[in-house]
Amino acid sequence: MIRTVVITLLLLLFSGNGFSAQQPVRFGVFPFLSPKQVLQIFAPIARKIELDTGRPVQLHIAPDAITFENKATEGSYDLLWPNNSTYFKLHKKFNYQAIVSGTPSFKGGVIVRSDSNISHIGELVGKRIGGTLSHSYAGYRFLFNELKAMGYTSPEDFIISQASRADTVVYGVLSKIFDGGTLRLDSIEADNFAAVRNDIKIIAASPAVPQFPFVVHPKLEKGLVEQIRTSLLSLNDDERFSPVLQRLRMKKFVPATDMDYETFRKLMTSLSKQHDLD
Repeated sequence: MIRTVVITLLLLLFSGNGFSAQQPVRFGVFPFLSPKQVLQIFAPIARKIELDTGRPVQLHIAPDAITFENKATEGSYDLLWPNNSTYFKLHKKFNYQAIVSGTPSFKGGVIVRSDSNISHIGELVGKRIGGTLSHSYAGYRFLFNELKAMGYTSPEDFIISQASRADTVVYGVLSKIFDGGTLRLDSIEADNFAAVRNDIKIIAASPAVPQFPFVVHPKLEKGLVEQIRTSLLSLNDDERFSPVLQRLRMKKFVPATDMDYETFRKLMTSLSKQHDLD
């Protein structure tokens, strides 16, 4: 059975001074990479939060995006790093609030093999297309909306297969499983794609998308929320965390509020109403 990995960090180290007696902060992370890679990125962040707040942190790493969203929308986490779509659902259902985001923003886009004759997204009609998840703007909805706007409204016109992760999309395109793929474009700048980057070409790009936010449950104590925010922002000045920011495809963390996501939320809501997407 596939289960969410739960790691309580530093719990034994501090068990002698009452640290472990406190209620742990349940920290859920969107599985944008493999569980091992997510752990490598977020375990240091969780440790820093523990040290700065004096509270134990349970790091929850779901095996896939669907499991993560199901757990998140059940209200299972106190602190999260969700994708934007899940955040909007959490804000609407539970009033979760954004406290920190990152810069710069990113874009979704459409890729094909570099030797492909396809040069325009309209040429993907009737072809095999790989995407991430249907609620992802960068990895699904952008292309879906563009094709619908061109008048391709029949189910026979196109099907975007949900490949879940960016690496599945990229290698699916390269191996000709897919004729084209849609994904977050900065994901192909990752080191693991360095050897194949010249083998793909970008034929379309979306408007800017805000970085995924760190969000908190409304019942989390205000003092603790501010400590967590301060802890996250302090990572900008710690050179040890430069690789972490790079792997998150950010230059720095910045303070955030729900209003920072209002424009993009309206866009996503509009797309959902137009095309019955949830």
